Amino acid sequence: MVKKSIRGVSFESKLMKTIKAPVFIKEFNKESKHLIKLKELLYNSTDKDLINKIDNEINLQTYVQEGIGKVYVELGNSPVPFYGLHDIRLVH
Repeated sequence: MVKKSIRGVSFESKLMKTIKAPVFIKEFNKESKHLIKLKELLYNSTDKDLINKIDNEINLQTYVQEGIGKVYVELGNSPVPFYGLHDIRLVH
């Protein structure tokens, strides 16, 4: 099967042929900016109800970050070469 685009050029560019393993453009950081801000907010709060809400959100975000970290490790050990993007924002 021949892979060709509309212009007759192969989908596999020279750039993709040069990598042999997964490449992450931005490395995963377990301590997200959102989690750091929540911890700062928790440290500066005195209201008990707010502290409980922030603490619950920190626990949830920690759980999410651990899950993303596991996926990152598995993708990093993949035998398939690819470029990985994480936590990017596109503006239209």
